[in-house]
Amino acid sequence: MTLQDCVSLGNLVVLSLTLLAIIWYSRETHLLRRITQWSIELQNRPILVLEHEETASGLHDLYISNIGRSPALDISFRLWDGVGSESEQVMVQGHIDIFPISKRRFFKDCFYKDQAEKEAEIISACLDPRVTTKSRVIKFEYSDIAGVRYLSHYTSGTKGLSLQECKKL
Repeated sequence: MTLQDCVSLGNLVVLSLTLLAIIWYSRETHLLRRITQWSIELQNRPILVLEHEETASGLHDLYISNIGRSPALDISFRLWDGVGSESEQVMVQGHIDIFPISKRRFFKDCFYKDQAEKEAEIISACLDPRVTTKSRVIKFEYSDIAGVRYLSHYTSGTKGLSLQECKKL
């Protein structure tokens, strides 16, 4: 093997290792970019949370809070008893907007402005874990200021509220 062959072989090894380093670096940079993009999206999106608070009458009021940093716009929700198809079993529907770091009573403040207070209490009691005997399903669809749609899916039953999924549509 001549000196020329040794130099050529050394160049091949160095260039091959350089290619592998560039491929590895490109992959790591791509993953870092995706994680950063996901983190920014998560920090700047609305996040809706349901919670119970006990009222003076002993029943639980259901509150909806936006704990995200972006307003939750055009919130539509569906509540049904979880039996049969969703379109056939809708109990109530509504639309509201909730700004960041704010909280509203789910039924009385948001969706029952034109309906009787008693009806709101009856439906709210359906979601009270101490009163209800059956499971209910609540789905929220909402958008952020860029128009990206999200879905939050809860169930409510004898064990209380449970978040089933929260995803981008």
